[in-house]
Amino acid sequence: MLRHLRATNFAILSDVEIELGPGMNALTGETGAGKSLIVEAVNLLRGGRASADIPRAGADEAVVEATVEVPDDLRARVSGVLEGAGLPNEGVEVFIRRVIARGGRGRCYVNGALTTAARLGELGALLVDLSGQHQHQGLVDPARHLEILDLFGSSVGEAAAMQAAWDELRAKDAAVQGLGGDARERDARIDYLRFQLDELDGAALVAGEDTALELERSRLASVDLLQSVARTAEERLYSGDAAARDLVAAASREIERGLRSDSSLEPIAKQLVEIETLLDDAADQLRSYADRLEGDPERLAWVDERIALIRRHQVEMPEIGISSTELRRRISLGQTIRYRVPRAVEKYIETQGIYPAQEGK
Repeated sequence: MLRHLRATNFAILSDVEIELGPGMNALTGETGAGKSLIVEAVNLLRGGRASADIPRAGADEAVVEATVEVPDDLRARVSGVLEGAGLPNEGVEVFIRRVIARGGRGRCYVNGALTTAARLGELGALLVDLSGQHQHQGLVDPARHLEILDLFGSSVGEAAAMQAAWDELRAKDAAVQGLGGDARERDARIDYLRFQLDELDGAALVAGEDTALELERSRLASVDLLQSVARTAEERLYSGDAAARDLVAAASREIERGLRSDSSLEPIAKQLVEIETLLDDAADQLRSYADRLEGDPERLAWVDERIALIRRHQVEMPEIGISSTELRRRISLGQTIRYRVPRAVEKYIETQGIYPAQEGK
């Protein structure tokens, strides 16, 4: 229950404190004394909307504070709300503070910790109940009909049990949907898996084949470029004007002349001979490489189709890849999936006589 209330710079209220005791407490006063403002202040502690003109004239902000004693029968629910919001839990009492700045913006605190108006409303609805002259109109609110009916029939416990069973049913339903959904969807999925399996078995894919195909495709798509590169390199090494082979040969002849006067040039002379041999060999390989390169549009098209097949399986079914064994396992699993009402729901509806539990419903 509400034990202490304080409103500062709240409309016409400069600084008002109210101590409330057990039982009924009555506030009386003349019209315009501020009785309705007290009710509005309490409503703000329940997460109500703050008006822009609440702060007292000359003040930048208004403050409403309250200390609420938590009844024994509500402590578990209040503790759950506090812990769920990450707010301090003082146990017996809850301290609420709301600051409303001029313009309507403000801050909410519960037990000294900053929180949102929505969280405050969730907590305030448990701790403080406001009833007005039009309160009976809540009876026409569809959102409250089930709650009122359960209270009237003293079936709150049964409703909680049914809610728990329903939550489990929803969880199981979500799990089944994740495994393939209803029968038609599951059959469609199995057909798709069979198509994948037939395609993979027919393709006879080999691990690592995609890498080799990518290399081959790159070569087939670049035949003209590779031929040009190989022939240009061969010319600069051997057959072209001022080729590297000619320059090395000229350098070798000069060293041969020097050997007549200094034998220490012998190692360099041998190196130049080796370089000439290496250049001759490189030039021969480049000529052979360029001669072997030929465009093959049909082979390129086949390689493209093969790569597309591998990518299709890897992208659409990354967890399966090219494993036909896994595909067979999934087909078998899909054929054995059956939807069943959780036993907790069956047991409850059987004992309550709502309707008989049926296999596959």
